[in-house]
Amino acid sequence: MSNLQINKELLRKLRKDRVIFSVVILGLSGGIVSESYGIYKDLTRKPMITDKNPLEESMEFMERTKPVDVVKVKEERLAKENNTIKEAYNKCMSDTKFVMMCNALDLDENSIKEYLTNSYDALSENIDVNSITKMIFDNETDLLNRAGADLYNYFMNDTTGKTILKYSTMYRIDPILMYGLFKQESNLDHNAHLPGGSLYSGAIGIGQHERTTLGTTYVAHNYATNTDDTFTSNSENLLDLDNNIKATIMRIQNFLVNVYNGNVQLTLTSYNFGTGRCNDVIDAVASDYGMTKDQVINSNSSNVSNSVSYHQKNLSENPSAYFNTSNDKYGDGLYVKHIIGRIVGSAQTRYVYGEINKQANRVTILDFTDPENPRTFITTYDEYCQSKLNNNTNNKELAKK
Repeated sequence: MSNLQINKELLRKLRKDRVIFSVVILGLSGGIVSESYGIYKDLTRKPMITDKNPLEESMEFMERTKPVDVVKVKEERLAKENNTIKEAYNKCMSDTKFVMMCNALDLDENSIKEYLTNSYDALSENIDVNSITKMIFDNETDLLNRAGADLYNYFMNDTTGKTILKYSTMYRIDPILMYGLFKQESNLDHNAHLPGGSLYSGAIGIGQHERTTLGTTYVAHNYATNTDDTFTSNSENLLDLDNNIKATIMRIQNFLVNVYNGNVQLTLTSYNFGTGRCNDVIDAVASDYGMTKDQVINSNSSNVSNSVSYHQKNLSENPSAYFNTSNDKYGDGLYVKHIIGRIVGSAQTRYVYGEINKQANRVTILDFTDPENPRTFITTYDEYCQSKLNNNTNNKELAKK
């Protein structure tokens, strides 16, 4: 009879006699190397004996404690992560609003998947497209940090705020800039500035469209759909809040991108003065500095920005010095500063973006760290991205503290 058979017989005998035992077996291929039994009689307590014999228990223990294949585990984890990210990406790309947002923000597949990879822990629990959309939008625009909590909530929850944000994103205009403009034009009160409204004075709605501009066809590039949108204003369609906001932002995009090459200061001046009188301001600045019109528009000089501010105010107070008119007042000579004041009173930021052009590696900014002396300057798209990255990193560090 083999040792193993003898041991089994002994175990049956020990169990029958109510004996507690412990067995240590070291197994090698070919047989038992050593056996050690310690037997203790206990007549007062029933022994704790499992249905498994010691050899089976030992084999299971060895299986549980065998060395982990680290490479295999890593590969399995990576495969699971890739599958989750692929599932999340496909789910997001099947959502029209998500796709339009990514188009508007100029995000490619690699950028989207990078966001998803960084959010893997949350995705492994639940793939929520709305949450992913908000997360990417907030990071790309830095809107919460720049706007502050109150203005951010206005954009997210108020009907007018959401409409401003929608069309600003669609036409790639800084929503904080548009908030300041609408705040200055109508204090965001659309209905009060409609015919019959308590504040109606001839100009229509939240964007205060003058009667002289009715019939104008606005053309603006819709980055969300990658198509050109057209809108012809009239006294009826501008009564609608959505149309009024849309027409205003389309008009601003046309000035900003097609006329003034991203210069926010001149774009706002043109919205108030009209392009003809804005050109009078540019000509006066060009004469002061011996520059061409294009050089004024594309200047990075604080002196040129100050000169633009000076001639805006002077033209408003002395219009006949700039063009043939009998009027002793024209427009709002402090229009840009008034908009800046509206932004400073509501937002955290001290700058707004003009044109963000990735292809041309060019971003224009209106800086009003000193609200009395706003300055237009131009930076590269790469520097803009780095600045945004630094802001996000700083915000995360502050949140930890």
